[in-house]
Amino acid sequence: MRQRIQHITKTCFLLLAILPVVLVSLLYTAQLRARHRNEERLEHALLHTITIPAQQLQWAIPGKEAWIGAELFDVKSITRTADGNYKLTGLFDHEESMVVHHVKNQERKEAEQNSRLLDKLFKMLGATLRPVGLYTHTPATTATPENGLYTHTLSREIKECTSPPPEA
Repeated sequence: MRQRIQHITKTCFLLLAILPVVLVSLLYTAQLRARHRNEERLEHALLHTITIPAQQLQWAIPGKEAWIGAELFDVKSITRTADGNYKLTGLFDHEESMVVHHVKNQERKEAEQNSRLLDKLFKMLGATLRPVGLYTHTPATTATPENGLYTHTLSREIKECTSPPPEA
């Protein structure tokens, strides 16, 4: 009998210890359900219906997200009208549009920066390399193709050959 009372007491204390966790979980679940229900109501209140010509419709994600001007539009339903236009019902996604524009601006800035770096590199290389003509003449006499006084300047620019020796 005494063991049974101890077992019942332990079980009661265990239930009392678990009860706050269970209550918090139930309250959190109820809060999430209420928030989701409110978001659904708000979403239906904010739905927009837009009619757009078929040739002007630009999909970001076909059937789900379209570009309307410079804004992304989350599509809930699509209807094709008799005159060939599309009737889209959905929400404007301002936050995602801002993210996409920010990413495009960053890509443009990086491309400009890379272009400037390449310009600096080529200017620096242009300043350190002297222009080399293919043939120059020796200053002692006037060089002509007949007297063979043309010298090949490319051979002076090549310091060493880094290719392996030919195999026999």
